Amino acid sequence: MVSGQVLGSAQELALGPASPAWPRLHALLVELAAAHEGPRPLPVVIDVRPEVPHQLAVSALNEVVRAGLKEVRFAKPEAP
Repeated sequence: MVSGQVLGSAQELALGPASPAWPRLHALLVELAAAHEGPRPLPVVIDVRPEVPHQLAVSALNEVVRAGLKEVRFAKPEAP
């Protein structure tokens, strides 16, 4: 989910890097970066919970980098 938008279903994300969700994420990130105004770059936080497969976080990070965003961090998982 990005800015309240669901970009891919569980079935689409199960396709891995071939999922159509990744081009949608990339396009949205480019759009958000272009619309961003402010002295600092657009911040991106990737929230990776324990139940999220590692490859999904890596694919999301790949799209963030491909969109040219440099202010990226990972959210600290919640303590059990």
